[in-house]
Amino acid sequence: MNNKNKNIYSIKTKFTIILALLAVVFLLVSIFALMFNFDNVMEHVSNFTYRVILSDFSYGAIDVDMTTSDVYFTDESFLDFDFLEDEKLVKSLAKRNYAVNCYEYDDKTNNYEIIYSSKNVGVDNAIPEHVEQALLEEGYIDVVLGDYDYNCIYLAGTDSNGNNRAISFIFNISRIMTILYEASNFVIGLVVVCGALAMIASRGFVNAIANNILKINDYLKGISKTSLPLERLKIHSKDELGQMSNTVNAMVDELKEKQTMDAELKLAARIQMCLLPTGESGDKRLDVATYIKPARNIGGDFYDYVKYDKDHFGFLIADVSGKGTPASMLMSMEINEMRNSIRTCNSLAEAVARANDDLCEENVASHFVTMWVGVIELSTGKVTFVNAGHNKPLLKKNGSNFEYIDYRRNPAIGFINGVEYKENEFTLEDGDVLYLYTDGIVEATNEKTKLYGEERLQSFLNKHKDSSIQELIDGTIENVNEFVGDAPQFDDMTLLAIKYNKNV
Repeated sequence: MNNKNKNIYSIKTKFTIILALLAVVFLLVSIFALMFNFDNVMEHVSNFTYRVILSDFSYGAIDVDMTTSDVYFTDESFLDFDFLEDEKLVKSLAKRNYAVNCYEYDDKTNNYEIIYSSKNVGVDNAIPEHVEQALLEEGYIDVVLGDYDYNCIYLAGTDSNGNNRAISFIFNISRIMTILYEASNFVIGLVVVCGALAMIASRGFVNAIANNILKINDYLKGISKTSLPLERLKIHSKDELGQMSNTVNAMVDELKEKQTMDAELKLAARIQMCLLPTGESGDKRLDVATYIKPARNIGGDFYDYVKYDKDHFGFLIADVSGKGTPASMLMSMEINEMRNSIRTCNSLAEAVARANDDLCEENVASHFVTMWVGVIELSTGKVTFVNAGHNKPLLKKNGSNFEYIDYRRNPAIGFINGVEYKENEFTLEDGDVLYLYTDGIVEATNEKTKLYGEERLQSFLNKHKDSSIQELIDGTIENVNEFVGDAPQFDDMTLLAIKYNKNV
C-alpha cells in the first residue's frame, strides 16, 4: 500500500470493520435472544397457536386467557356438537394439523365415551382415567401425552340438554417444535445472509467513496503555485463528492485565470521597468542612483532621466494617483509625453502645461499625477524645475546637511485644464546632492499606524551625508523597512538621487 494512500485506506478499512462488527453483534444478539428466551418464545407461540386454532374451529365459543394460558368456554352450547352435522367441516377437520375429539359422559360406566374423532393422531383418543377425574373436578385440563410428543387440551361442560360432554384438542408438540426450529434457523440464516450482503454492499460503497476521495486528493496534490492540471477532475456522482469535484474544478478554473492574469501582470511589470532608465547618467559630471518598488505587481510611480544635448540633462520623479494597471498605463503615457514635450517646448513650464492639458482631455478615470521635473545646465549647475504638487525634495550643499527645498508648488497634473505652471531655479555646486522621493517613502506606516515621516528621512540622510548616493538610497530603504516591520506596503516607493560633479 502506498504511503500517500494509507490514511484513505485506513478510513475505508475502519468503516468496513465497523459495519462487520455491527452485523456480527446483531447476529449474536438474535441467537442469544432465541437461546435464552426459547421457553418464553415457545410459550407465547403455543398460546398464540391455541388461540388461532380454537378461534378458527369454535367461532369464538372457546377462548384463551393469554395471561394464564387457561382455555374456557364462552358459550357451552357449543357442546351440542352441532358442527358434526356440517359434512364439509367434518371433512376439513381430517386435514387439520390438530385432532378434535368429542366425548359424552356415560353414567353407567362413569367414563367419558368418545362419540367423534377427527383422526388418529398417534395417541389413545380415550381420556385417561387420571385426566377424567381432574376434568370432572376442574372442567379444564392441559396435559402432555405420548412420551411428551403431544399436547392435549380437555374442556368439559353441559350441553343444552343437560348432558355432560367434553371436547379435546390434540396438538403435535414435536411438529410445532420442528416448525419453530426451522423458523429460527431460517431467521438466523437470513440474518447471516443479509449481514454478508450488507458487508459486500458496504465494501463496494466504501470503495467507491474512497476511490473518489483519492482522486480528489491526488488531483489537489497536483496543484502547485507554478503549474495547474490540464484536465478537469472527473467524478461522476451526484453526492457531496460530486459537488466537491465541481467546486475543485471551479477553483482550478479560477486559479488558471488568475495565473494567466499574474503572468500578464508580471510581463507588464517587466515592460514597465524597461521604460525606466538604468545605469549612468551619460555624463561624468553627474552621478545618478535610483530605486523603485511597486506596492503591487505594477505601480504608478516612475522616474526618468536623459541627457538632451551636451549641456542639458533632464530628470523627473512622479506619482500617479491609484495603483495597479490603470496607474501603470498612465505612467507609461506620461513618460513619453514629458520626453517629447521637453524636447519640443520652449520652456519646462510649457512642457508641463502641455502634459497637463493632454491628460485632462483624455483622463476618463479622473487620475492625476504629482511630478517634480527639472533640467540641469551641466556647465553651470543651474537647475530649472517645476513642482506639480509633488513632495519637496532634499538638497545637500557640499559640506552641509540635507535641507528641504520648499518652493511654491503648482497644481498636480490632470486636475484643471489650462493651468499656467511656474518655474523655479537654484544652482548646484560641486559635490551637491539632490534627493527626490515619492510619498510612499515618508507615508510608510508601521503596525502602530505611525508614519515614517519627513523628519525621520531628513535625520537619516544627515547621519549618513558623507555616504555615496547609492549608499544613501540603499540605507533609506533599509531604514524604512526596519521602521515598518511586518506591516504591509500600501504605496509604491521610489527614490532618485543626483550628485553634481562640476570640477570633474
